[in-house]
Amino acid sequence: MHGNSTDGIKQLIILNVELETNVEVLKGAKEYGRKRQRQAALPENESNHRLVEWQEKNTQIKSSPAAVCLKPKLTDNDALFRGNVELIQTNQRLQIKIDELRE
Repeated sequence: MHGNSTDGIKQLIILNVELETNVEVLKGAKEYGRKRQRQAALPENESNHRLVEWQEKNTQIKSSPAAVCLKPKLTDNDALFRGNVELIQTNQRLQIKIDELRE
């Protein structure tokens, strides 16, 4: 009976060592998974960081004095149209006078 209990203790010790080894393997796998997850997130984090920087620079540029100068000035298109009509009418009158003088 004493031999059987010694064999049982040896079996328990072996099983315990196997369990501890498996636990260490799983801990390593878990850490490896976390490391890979962090590495996978790095490019995304870098992209997000660059996007935020670009948005901040874009806002700064839009509100800078130089950008204000570059903004197109609003024009009164109706006034331009009326001015063109007046020029056309003046040209027509002048052409009529030139034609009359040539005759």
